[in-house]
Amino acid sequence: QSISARERPSRFRAAAVPKLPLLPRRSRPLAAGMAGRFARALALSGAVLAPGACAGTREVMKGISYGPTPVTIPAAASQLPEDDYFCDEAAPMWSSSGRGDLRIMSSMGANLVRLYGNDPRNKHGGFLDEAHTEGLRVAVGMSDWPFYQQVPGNCKDAADAFNCFTQIKPLYLDNLKKGFLRADKTYHPALRVVNVLNEPDLKMPPTATTGAAAGAKQMARSLISAFDAMLDAERYLGVTGPLVNFTATFSYAVCMACDRFQDSPALGQMAQLDDAMRHPEKYDYKPKNDITSAYKARWMHSFNTQNPATDLQHQFLDSYNQAFPATPVYIGEYHRVDANQTEDLDTILAAVESNELFVGISFFEYTVSYYKTGSEMDFGMFGYGNDTVKTMDYFGQELPVKCLAPVASPPSGTTMPEAVARVYGGHVDDSLMCGGGGSVVPITLPSSTLAPVTLPTTTTTGFLASTSTTLASTSTTSRAADFGPDASAKSAAALALPSRVALQACLAAFVSALAARER
Repeated sequence: QSISARERPSRFRAAAVPKLPLLPRRSRPLAAGMAGRFARALALSGAVLAPGACAGTREVMKGISYGPTPVTIPAAASQLPEDDYFCDEAAPMWSSSGRGDLRIMSSMGANLVRLYGNDPRNKHGGFLDEAHTEGLRVAVGMSDWPFYQQVPGNCKDAADAFNCFTQIKPLYLDNLKKGFLRADKTYHPALRVVNVLNEPDLKMPPTATTGAAAGAKQMARSLISAFDAMLDAERYLGVTGPLVNFTATFSYAVCMACDRFQDSPALGQMAQLDDAMRHPEKYDYKPKNDITSAYKARWMHSFNTQNPATDLQHQFLDSYNQAFPATPVYIGEYHRVDANQTEDLDTILAAVESNELFVGISFFEYTVSYYKTGSEMDFGMFGYGNDTVKTMDYFGQELPVKCLAPVASPPSGTTMPEAVARVYGGHVDDSLMCGGGGSVVPITLPSSTLAPVTLPTTTTTGFLASTSTTLASTSTTSRAADFGPDASAKSAAALALPSRVALQACLAAFVSALAARER
């Protein structure tokens, strides 16, 4: 991955690269440090390695799911003009000149931030620039809006039902033009993966996993047509250079309507999509691009769960490794509520280390979703304090940006963010918390404000309510569909260390790339 020309040294010759020493097996921290220095040197050089040049290395995702709705009651949430929180208008929350959310996540040791709402009419370059500065990769997602919420015109209810090409292409074109691409038509270096749709198995249609077999095929058709549209948008704009990965993040539901894995969580949905990508004609779809080759080269599977880390190997990973031997997988939303977070996250990252295809998790979630009410408020790491850090002009609404207070995690013996930071290798920056010390207790809403509220559809405009983090009803459906009595929705991201052989192979490829650049 390269960085802007103004940050590169004027000359960076291959001859200046030091010889990589042999690493003993016990030197895992040294290997990690050398891998980081190698990646930084590669970025500074401007050289681009061919795909697969560093086979044997992988970047473990240590993510945090970020959807910081700035209000605390459902009635206020229903009046928000949008739920796009990585646009420029939301900078008072994420920027270093505001509350500093990206800096906080970076200091915790995270290397990825997973996003939700996405209005392509908005600019997103500022968020991506700051995330890159803070050492964070970004997992963006398309809005639910064109798939089933837009009335009229969504692809679920269109005449050519579940063919989403027409709806998705213009939206992704706008995303590319308004921050995802740089002036040279390469992807922004912060972008890691683009989520075509979050939990499509619960939406396209809602009975995709539980109804007739046609539902699972409709779900797959909607995804391959949307993927085709995004590839077509890239082709139209002449996108070049290192490309992003794509995914569709499934729930952890068992898909009884799918052709395969009818007794295993998430695997049936993935297998159905895999079949559609390889045989689109079976799904009555004729792609405009070679989606099969793009799928093989760029796809990552993903799913959401709050099942215990100890479930994953036997419930999912053993079968996944056999069924998809060449496709990485990560958990887009992960959080085992009421567990010792340090122990549980240690266990799941150990699974990452022992399963080559499992590349990480994204911890769910950054802030308490007060507006969802009830048990949906149990996932957030940070609560809102009473002090206002800044005022945010959010598309004409003046909203207070509240300070953050870490939520306690008694089973972990510390706060929830501190437990996550210990596993991720970072710390909580107390200077950015309420009162500058992080000791403030998050606000507690009176029980009278926690009654479920039906959100009026008349106030939902544009790209509001674009993902499962927006509507409590969607998340409730997800939990009910999860596997086992303790299952639910929420997971993503991973991290792995390169071996000595892989590091040496990377260095050789690096030197070759630099030599080619000098020529």
